[in-house]
Amino acid sequence: MKPMTRRRFLKLAGRGAAGGLLFAQGGWLTASRGRPPSVLAVARGTDYGRLLTDALTALGGATVLARSGDHVVLKPTAAWNRPPHLAANTHPLVVQALAALCMEAGARSVTVFDRTTYRANLCYSTSGLAGALAQLRAPQVRLVALSPADFVAARDGTGQLCRYAVDADRLVNVPQAKHHIQRTLALGVTNLLGAVGGGEPLRDEFLVWALEQLRPQLTVLDATRLLVRNGPAGGDPADVERRDTLVVSRDPLAVDAYGCGLFGRDWRELAYLPLAARAGLGEPDLRHVRVLEG
Repeated sequence: MKPMTRRRFLKLAGRGAAGGLLFAQGGWLTASRGRPPSVLAVARGTDYGRLLTDALTALGGATVLARSGDHVVLKPTAAWNRPPHLAANTHPLVVQALAALCMEAGARSVTVFDRTTYRANLCYSTSGLAGALAQLRAPQVRLVALSPADFVAARDGTGQLCRYAVDADRLVNVPQAKHHIQRTLALGVTNLLGAVGGGEPLRDEFLVWALEQLRPQLTVLDATRLLVRNGPAGGDPADVERRDTLVVSRDPLAVDAYGCGLFGRDWRELAYLPLAARAGLGEPDLRHVRVLEG
């Protein structure tokens, strides 16, 4: 197989390099395992729409995000009554860009929600999410304030899940990358708890259960700003580092493993990652992931 040089990647992706993805790292390292590797795209810059377009191109095109007629759910981190610069929630412009790309791909509807820690309308307003989605002026994009009636029994009967996530053609997980005082880090799998009903236990096995039940088709980790201390709610600008980075993959464990590295952590420190890997839910060992990094 030809090496993935910068020129070859750009030819395959069909896009220029400005503000996007530049080179491949790691290669096809899982060929000996008898299956193609997970692919993870890392894009850096401040034009979030362009970064997402480049990342999706690297992963196979816009159909990775949505197909014509799909009902798409975007599940950002939007639980906290904090403005964007404090990095407690997913940046509203990242969610806005994803919703716009879903519509361009022909999605029939785009539903956005989180299970908030305070009144949903206030969290959505303060976070900037409500305003960002309103700017799209798209009736097919709706921001939902959840109620207890929006949760239904899981397939295995052991818990409750948000019906919007269960019924979606595509579930796109859009977590904010941040410190968490109880879980060390809050990344993609942790963000899925916002689609789970009831008071979730702080067990790694429960995180694996949530991932197995929901199975997001795509994870977009917002590392445009990192909350490096005093998470998950934050509140002090001094606890925020700007990175202008998005990490995108169909493999949720690869995304979380890469996210660990952004904080200088090893993925094995998050016990749910080895557990989920043993359950066949993804590949957190980035030596066995094809990483396209710019």
